[in-house]
Formats: sequence, structure tokens, C-alpha cells
Amino acid sequence: MKRPWVWWFAVVVVVLVAVPLVRHARELSRRRVCGAQLKGLAAALHVYAADADGHPFASAEEALQALFEAGDIAPEQLVCPSGGEPYVFVWPQPQGKRAAELSDSRVIIAYEPLCNHGVGANILYADGHIDFERLDAKQLDALLAASRRRCD
Repeated sequence: MKRPWVWWFAVVVVVLVAVPLVRHARELSRRRVCGAQLKGLAAALHVYAADADGHPFASAEEALQALFEAGDIAPEQLVCPSGGEPYVFVWPQPQGKRAAELSDSRVIIAYEPLCNHGVGANILYADGHIDFERLDAKQLDALLAASRRRCD
């Protein structure tokens, strides 16, 4: 005697297992695209600093305006593709330091709002690397404060 309900049960179990895996893979892909976009911004900012005789920008506005005018970045590159919220630029004021002096792997240049990926944010560091950090707003504030102290 055939048991068609067994096949339906198997299909339902496979679907119930596959759907969360696909959602998780999709979110990982979005995080990677966002990280790659931040990495491109880091490269543009480092090229800008190198062209300025090693002196970094005085402010986010100055650097981004120069990069826009040169055609090195487009406005959509400043927005996380998965969350739609713009990146937050917090790089330190250089106080006459050269870019190499600010290339600390713990100094934050930019990050994305925590609402973009739900459980954390991609963070761009001064040496050009990107980390996805699982943190809440309080932990992010502590990380930003520690980053500012390294630049003093």
C-alpha cells in the first residue's frame, strides 16, 4: 500500500530546513556586498590621501566632495545597498598627521547604521580592512570612543 503522506511530509521538512538557510545566505551576501562597497571607499580615500602628498582630508565633507568632483565615487556608493541607510563617516581629525600615521588597524573611518543588517554593522578601519561586528548601540559607542582615543 502506498503512503503519499510520507512524501508530502518529506517535502515539507526539506522546505522548512531550506528556507531559513536561503535567508541566511542572502543576508551574508548583502553584508559582503556592503563590505566590498566600503572597501572601495577606503581605496578611494587612500588614493586621495596619497595624491595629497600623504596628508589626509580635514573632514569627511572635503574628502567626499573631492572624490565626487574627480569622478572617483558616485553618491550611491555612500549608501548600504541592503539597508538603504547612508554610511557614517567618523574618521579622526588628522591635526597635521600624514595618512600613514593614521593607518591604525583599530581606528574607525566609517561604519554603517546598525539597522542595515539587524545584528551588527560593517566597520571600515583606517588601514583599509572591513570587519562585520555583532554589536548593539552601546557597544558601538564604546568602540568609537576607543577609536577616537587612539588618534589623540
